[in-house]
Amino acid sequence: MLTDCLCAWPLRPWIMDGGQTPSRRSTAQLVRALAARLARAGLRPGDRVGWWPRADREALVHLLALWQAGAEVAVLPLRAPLGELAQEACRLGLRATAGTQLPSLPDLEKDMPLATDSRPPRGLPGRVLLRSSGSMGGPRWIQHGVENLVLHARALCLRLQVGPRDVWQLSLPMDHVGGLAPLFRALAGGCALLVPRQADKPAAQASWISLVPTQLARLVEGGEDPARLRGVLMGGAALPSRLARQALDLGWPLWMGYGSTETGSAICVVDLAQWKREGPPPAGCPHAPHRLWMEEGRICVASPCLSQIVLDERGRPRSPAESVWRSGDVGYWRKGRLQVQGRLDRVLVSGGEKIPPERVEEALLSLPALRLAMVVPVRDDHWGERPVAFVQWKEGAELELQSVRQLLVGIPRHWHPVALLPWPAEAEGLKASAQRLRELAEHWWRERGEAPSLDHLERKEEGRG
Repeated sequence: MLTDCLCAWPLRPWIMDGGQTPSRRSTAQLVRALAARLARAGLRPGDRVGWWPRADREALVHLLALWQAGAEVAVLPLRAPLGELAQEACRLGLRATAGTQLPSLPDLEKDMPLATDSRPPRGLPGRVLLRSSGSMGGPRWIQHGVENLVLHARALCLRLQVGPRDVWQLSLPMDHVGGLAPLFRALAGGCALLVPRQADKPAAQASWISLVPTQLARLVEGGEDPARLRGVLMGGAALPSRLARQALDLGWPLWMGYGSTETGSAICVVDLAQWKREGPPPAGCPHAPHRLWMEEGRICVASPCLSQIVLDERGRPRSPAESVWRSGDVGYWRKGRLQVQGRLDRVLVSGGEKIPPERVEEALLSLPALRLAMVVPVRDDHWGERPVAFVQWKEGAELELQSVRQLLVGIPRHWHPVALLPWPAEAEGLKASAQRLRELAEHWWRERGEAPSLDHLERKEEGRG
């Protein structure tokens, strides 16, 4: 099926990486030849193979060849140290790897023959395993059928009107569904896939790019010109209203999406040029073949593109996925469009009151002095939990806690953070881990001891007024 997708537009380019740009037909021939070589080396349909997500032409051709040969490919986590990768390989029962050498496993990129294995294959032919952060129950591996991901990409390309004359730039790490999805969009939509020198900066040839809010903020602040882009698909985290308005005013053609590892990337999209700038940016409406509804505020999805099997962090099958996915996100419909409020597992309970941290983050990011903000709870004997904010200031714009609390509008006073902590260097990636920041905040809280009570802070602020 993958080579059929490539041959649908045989003379169009597929991978553009600054060197020679092979046609889709010649790429399909290369994929078939490499798949045959892998089979001769001993690779069987259903063998589970680890793939190091390197964004270059050779690695991407190797990935397609693995699927063409019938392998189940586990996309290895980019940031994991070698020891952790070795443990994951053992848990998943990998037979070989491609792109990185692990102890006791042959490297298929180096044409190392596979030892004869009488055991049945661990996986299923033509599948991909992606590791999810698993904020609703711990890290786990999600299994998708490659054909389903192609179907998903074809539907999205139709919704966005992406076609053979477009160029979609790789801009996100490929060990996440948002970074891998452009590969399938290029296959299904006929567009070229651009591998740039600077992944998070739009290249001159790009017409589409996927970004997370952190990347967009850097580009807007750096004065990048979006004039050549037809579209920017946003995802990965909530898009702050102030950033969205600023980018739109500068001509960025923003589309907002909603999706997850379980759904195979975005199942809802909306052109933010249609946003009336009232409230947070919407996530749009589901496009065919996906359906979406709410159950007591929880976002639920039905789609043929949902993950088929969920594996826990040890590679053991959990119960097979249903045709319905009940997410960990809460939302509501506003003027016929989905509004995502946040995650169920991030809600704080302070003094019996529920505090949605995403709403507090939105209020914090409305302050021009702030670049990044994430709110996490710390345990408190009196209040149960209290909100603490990790923040990154723009250069020379740092404010004291009292000043920040006085500037916050649109949220109740008891939602205000009781401490501002500096953004840690280890969270400088594209998407900070709320769990890791919570651990850092808890450590700081224990080391520092009790902070001033909320009542004391409010009396102090009222006295200044």
